[in-house]
Amino acid sequence: MTSEEAEARGLHAERAVVDERAAVAERAGVDERAWDRPRALEALELGAHAIIEASAGTGKTYTLARLVLELVAAGAPNEEILVVTFTDKATREMRQRVRARLVAARGRLLEQNAGTRARGESPSAEGLALAARLGAAVAGFDRAAISTIHSFCQRSLAEHAFASGRPFAAERTEGRESFGRAVRQAVRQALAKGAPGPASFRAALLALGSDGAVARLEALLYTWMREPGEIRPAFEAARAARALLCLPSATELRGPRGAVRLAGGSSLTARARLRDTLIDLATSLEPHRAGLAARLEAGVGSGSSDLADVSAWGPALAWASGSTDPRGRETNVALLVRHLGQHPAVLGVEPDTTLGEVVRTLHLALGSPVPYLLHAILPRVRALWLAEKRERGTLDFDDMLTALRDAIVADPSVRRSIRQRYRHALVDEFQDTDDVQWEIFRRLFVDDDAADEPQRTLVVIGDAQQALYGFRSADVHTFEDACRTLERRGARRAVLGDSFRSSAAMRVGRDRSFAPRAEPETHGLAGYAHALSAGVPDRRALEPAGAGARAVDAPAIVVQHVVGPPELRLPLVRRALAA
Repeated sequence: MTSEEAEARGLHAERAVVDERAAVAERAGVDERAWDRPRALEALELGAHAIIEASAGTGKTYTLARLVLELVAAGAPNEEILVVTFTDKATREMRQRVRARLVAARGRLLEQNAGTRARGESPSAEGLALAARLGAAVAGFDRAAISTIHSFCQRSLAEHAFASGRPFAAERTEGRESFGRAVRQAVRQALAKGAPGPASFRAALLALGSDGAVARLEALLYTWMREPGEIRPAFEAARAARALLCLPSATELRGPRGAVRLAGGSSLTARARLRDTLIDLATSLEPHRAGLAARLEAGVGSGSSDLADVSAWGPALAWASGSTDPRGRETNVALLVRHLGQHPAVLGVEPDTTLGEVVRTLHLALGSPVPYLLHAILPRVRALWLAEKRERGTLDFDDMLTALRDAIVADPSVRRSIRQRYRHALVDEFQDTDDVQWEIFRRLFVDDDAADEPQRTLVVIGDAQQALYGFRSADVHTFEDACRTLERRGARRAVLGDSFRSSAAMRVGRDRSFAPRAEPETHGLAGYAHALSAGVPDRRALEPAGAGARAVDAPAIVVQHVVGPPELRLPLVRRALAA
């Protein structure tokens, strides 16, 4: 018995344990040969950019494992193939699947070579070389770069610590505790004697509630820190001050001139209600308007964030969410904005502004203290928080992403070093990618660095309809933009169209529920462009039944309507989706 035959026999036993193809095929009830190579891969070119659209249960992990096998077979070492997953659990499963694929392929190849020798023939040089590559991949599998995006960033930062200005072993932290310390320090600074705008800040903080205002502010700021995009509604001090001066006084509105200014096609009753509502607003803001006018006459700029004279949050605009509508179908703000859209504001101050715009601006700026607080203190909190984390040498999950992004943008040597290490990147659950992650992948694997460099390839797999993590900064529009960018770089699309997890009834219900429709609110990113086929046509979902009872098919889709105030429903839905 040759050494190759002995090794083949030893691997035959291991293959029975680790070859997931047979186990998956048995569970799915399909021929094992159907799992050799997904049909969708026929549309792709190995070693080129690719986009794989895959719904749940269509074999995403299996397909990625197969792609790794093909790249290794084509000559790419394990260490040059970066596989990025979304969770630690997915990483463990991906490592098991990829290794099982490599071991199974090598075992089958060694068996074929041994059979060739048994017939008195010599295995081909190509077969021997392939067996050697697969053997090296299995032996060095501990070096395989399969990890979450955060682990990849942390490892890359440690390997380029000098260039990125980061410690070799930064401690990973959740960050909420240090964020709380930064908030409390920022509040102390904002309320300190001599600080700009303390009266406005104090008034806005108290408008959150006299008890636990700082704790509520911390929760509010932390939510915004983790949200992508700009703060909306924006707090524009100068615009709010101008709107306040454009608002007619209560005295003017009560007189004949006010009646003329509000004249229109409405009935007398409607106009009276409109004027009374506007008078309530003008009366509540009159003291602040007079104070602001005095400041402007004294030469104080209206663009200052010190709006002590305009600190009318909460009580002054409590009428905004109220309604004088007898049927309660329209709030006071909505009433004024709708009916005053064509009525000019005070002439000579802002000729192109309508009273409706004035009311809308005042409502956005003064109807809640939140916009002011976010703009007044969030930049300071962010600076203090980042300074503390840098001083302590800690990184939270978001820091790992931004730190690596900043490093590869600021230092070409960091980007070049990472590009030289990884030739190929395969990204799972790509629909949960945000702008920072996409910039990292784009700069490392899509953008051209030098004409003489070997091509880098990026393969993304995902499903826009499974983009559930917007509250974790994931952005489905980033996914769509990234796909368009890859297509401009020559990427091909493939669709995994067989669902091995769902019953045929569930598949039909899904296609009917998310079929493309004419209405934009029900289509766009929410519509499925491809119908799914049943990977296991005879699979059924059954209702629980007692002993001897006849099996009954379960409903394909169950819609649950959670009843209650929005603030109670939203956390429940988010936890359910994230589970």
